[in-house]
Amino acid sequence: MQKVDIPQTTPLRTFNAMSDSPVGMLVIGLNDIRQFEIAGFQGTAGSLLRRQLTAMLVRENVLKFWRRSRTRIRSVKLRKVDLGIFYIFRAEARGLSLLSLVRWRQPRREIIMRYNKLALTAALLAGAVSIAALTPVMNAKADDCLLDTSNDGDADDNVDTDLSANSGGDDTRLACGLQASASATNAVAIGNKVTGSGIGAVALGNDYNNSGTGTTAQGEASVAIGADAFGAANESVAIGLSAASRSTDSVAIGKDADATGTGSIAIGGDASDANTQGATTSGTNAIAIGADSSATASGNISIGGLSTAIGNGSLAIGGDSNDGDALGAQADNFGTAIGNDAIATTANNVAVGEGAQATGSQAVALGVEARGLGSSAVAIGTSTIADQSDTTAVGQGAQSLAMGAVTYGRSATAAGDYAIAIGSRSSASQFGAIALGGDSSDGDSLGAQATGTQAIAFGADALASNSYSIAIGNLATSGGANAIAMGRNASAAGASGVAVGLAATANASHATAVGDSATASGSSSVAIGGDGTDGDV
Repeated sequence: MQKVDIPQTTPLRTFNAMSDSPVGMLVIGLNDIRQFEIAGFQGTAGSLLRRQLTAMLVRENVLKFWRRSRTRIRSVKLRKVDLGIFYIFRAEARGLSLLSLVRWRQPRREIIMRYNKLALTAALLAGAVSIAALTPVMNAKADDCLLDTSNDGDADDNVDTDLSANSGGDDTRLACGLQASASATNAVAIGNKVTGSGIGAVALGNDYNNSGTGTTAQGEASVAIGADAFGAANESVAIGLSAASRSTDSVAIGKDADATGTGSIAIGGDASDANTQGATTSGTNAIAIGADSSATASGNISIGGLSTAIGNGSLAIGGDSNDGDALGAQADNFGTAIGNDAIATTANNVAVGEGAQATGSQAVALGVEARGLGSSAVAIGTSTIADQSDTTAVGQGAQSLAMGAVTYGRSATAAGDYAIAIGSRSSASQFGAIALGGDSSDGDSLGAQATGTQAIAFGADALASNSYSIAIGNLATSGGANAIAMGRNASAAGASGVAVGLAATANASHATAVGDSATASGSSSVAIGGDGTDGDV
């Protein structure tokens, strides 16, 4: 292949060049000639994307040439000549030649092609070809698209127009479509009333709402794709109907998605609710993914339909479980809410599970419908409730309803301040009360019960019902103040009474019964292994 150096002043119409072989490709150029063979993707000119696009263009020309000439294509080889922004191609078929001119928008790798099919004689392959034959092709404009406004299937300078597309006559710009405008260096605008006004901006779409302003890429190196999409800031990306990226490096993808914070990402459309808004990010580096999701502060992450991350550093993952409130997971400052309708509304809270709520400061709720409502409260399990400050509830349906209360077990309840209830259906209802034991299937669906102030009940169905009373053992009962009952079915009903042993009973105040079935019924009476009704030993 011979390189031909021709001064820039050489008239275009008088330059001739020879083809490199009778069956090769005709090469015509002015300067900076570079070879390129499309069949083997050889050469150094351009990227793979450019080569693929070039191949597509040449293939299209060859097919159209074949249809018109009704000639079987014998060979398709290609040499490319760089004329600055023009490339010339030729394919050959049985003595006829196809000569094409492509004008390439190199900075953005955007292309517009006009082709002129020339039926040349076989003599042209052995002789010179005047570049004057290319004059009709040279008239095509590269920066404003010529559109087929006559609807005859061919864009023709003589009858068709660019529909007022405007690139300002700058060859680094591309405007294509009705009133499309590319007003900055390397800007691209394609579509009805589309605007690319930032340096290197790309706008592709249309004027969906007929407002007179369609898709707009306004920021430097911004991208706006979709009807009425708006790339407002430098290096921002907006993709989707009315999507908007308003801050530097922001990304908005989806119908009505809106990324306002610097470096923020909003992905998701409008859930067809009243606010007509898609995913929204207004905090720096915030992320919102899902229909109508929202991340409104710095570093927030919101994932799921209708999810909301409100305060700095918060994380909300989960959608709406159709509970009628049109809200998904919600998290406040440095809070974490994971699960449909999960809520962590105060600083540093954690709510995990569908409908879980952690609303007290530094509260934790883990489980479906778990509630950590007090400061530093912890609720773990389905439908658990830790209602007051420093409370802990663990187990399905467990409830800690007073300050510092602790429950552990299914349906356990601690209703007194600092009360503790451990065991299935156990209950500690007064200040400082302790109930440890579950239900022994006695038909009442109750476990250990400590219902007096600082009362203690240990054992399945044990009951300590008065202040400072103690009941230890299965079904043991201590009903008097300061009374003690120890043993299965032991009972101390009187104040300060003591019953120790299987079924031992102290019915009167200060009475003492020790032994299997021992009974002390009189005040201050003592029974050891037998009846003590008269007060003697």
